[in-house]
Amino acid sequence: MKIKFIIRFALALVMAASIFAGCGTSPGAGQVTVNPGIYYTNTAYPWAVNLPPPVAPPEEGAEYLERITVLLDNNKPSTLDLGSRASSSNATRWMTMLFLDRLVELNSHTGVYEPQLATSWQSSDWRTITLDLRDDVYFHNGDHFTAADVVYTIERAWNSPGTLSSEKWGLVESTRIINDYKIELRLGSPNVDFIFELTQTNSGILNQNAIEADPETGPWVGSGPWIVSNFVLNDSATFVRNENFWGDVPATKELTLRFVEEQSAQLMMLENGEVQVACGINPNDYPYLESDPRFVTYGIATHNVTYLAFNMQVPIMEDINFRLAVAHALNMDDIVLSARNGYGLIPDHGSFWGHGTEFLNDSIHRLPYDPGLAREYLARSGYDGERLEITAAFTTFINTAQVIQQNLAAVGINARIFETDGLGIMSLASFSNNQSQMVCFTGAWSLPASSVNIYLYPGSVNNRASYVNDTVTELLDRALTTFAPVAREALYWQVQEIVAHDLPYLNLYHVVFIVGALQGVEGVNLYGDGVFDFRQVRMRL
Repeated sequence: MKIKFIIRFALALVMAASIFAGCGTSPGAGQVTVNPGIYYTNTAYPWAVNLPPPVAPPEEGAEYLERITVLLDNNKPSTLDLGSRASSSNATRWMTMLFLDRLVELNSHTGVYEPQLATSWQSSDWRTITLDLRDDVYFHNGDHFTAADVVYTIERAWNSPGTLSSEKWGLVESTRIINDYKIELRLGSPNVDFIFELTQTNSGILNQNAIEADPETGPWVGSGPWIVSNFVLNDSATFVRNENFWGDVPATKELTLRFVEEQSAQLMMLENGEVQVACGINPNDYPYLESDPRFVTYGIATHNVTYLAFNMQVPIMEDINFRLAVAHALNMDDIVLSARNGYGLIPDHGSFWGHGTEFLNDSIHRLPYDPGLAREYLARSGYDGERLEITAAFTTFINTAQVIQQNLAAVGINARIFETDGLGIMSLASFSNNQSQMVCFTGAWSLPASSVNIYLYPGSVNNRASYVNDTVTELLDRALTTFAPVAREALYWQVQEIVAHDLPYLNLYHVVFIVGALQGVEGVNLYGDGVFDFRQVRMRL
């Protein structure tokens, strides 16, 4: 499907009643079994632009290319260790999915939770969860996977502060091994979205013996379909298939995920057949890819929000009149056209919320582009002509920041752009040591409404606005322990209303990604949170 112009949408998404409704019972009414459990009833996802078909096992007797190279998007592979603070990048997430299995999988096409290392899971209160585990899984070093590996993974995450793994596994208060293939997890408080957290790449299961034997490369030892063969910092990782994988063994024998910074070089390498898949091609070249029969293209409109964050600890950024001036100064049509060649979704609502994320409060009005009104708010603010700074990383968001800079200049705000990379964003715009003023960036959103927490919780890794609102925090905590969908929705609507009033973030647009591949490539799976799954990628000869 070819996208030529900016897509505007009014999201009308009917969600399933809840996990519990899918199971035909409710908490407190006996044992709740959610495997397999429908998480969302809709199968035609609103963010599906031109999704690849569901991944099927390799066809018996078919011939496939032995080696495949995939070019990453604009993220450098800085680590393969989930215990590193750099592990939140797309590069790490795409790569760790290849060699680390998780307990649960979320089917990107059906919205159904599916077994991975866990074969079933049960809970009666969503605070104590019991999981049955596979007994036929071996790590790449030959160790037999058991419940002890789950415990080790959780405890290592507890001791890795500042990582997404620590935030996810930090929800667990205690563990109890029932036997080698059955484990009980006790959460600090009930959490109706906890099973979803088990599907995330940062929840991959590690091998204790491998890490203790070699703390540097031990985190690369998993039980997944690919084995790490080589890793070059900020460049690439090469994998060989795991012939003893417990699931479908990939048809491809060797897989390389590589970073190439120049977008024009990515297109050239795809045209020359040096690579089979390219994920970081310039949006200006999307129409060419979509029209050339040599290529197949897959597209997805991500959940993720491209945002402008205001550091609420900086006096001028704390000034609501200044933030309103910025909001009314931004021409979203120009931003998406200039930064993404129109390949972006501009929401018709004013909520800071993921595209396709449940419980959207679409009654919140978007602040309109109005330079005159922007100047009025600016005059009421404490801005005195000083030069401000927008921190941005990666081509898309640097281009976005450049248009923002022009829009702000038009109403009298002087701003410069500080260009950095993903690690720079993490160090310069962290909650506890936020040295930024404004940040133009993005972050992962998911299906559950609780994915907003990492942007609003005090101390969270992705709270780049250093935003603190005790009422919002209390509402988010209540939502995780509220089972009735209608009541949960009401809580999240309140959160969105407060955040829209406080305006620590501006929701700019949702990126539409186009992945280009040579004809014959199949087995690609795209998730709305920006994770691209190449576990079964292959190319027919």
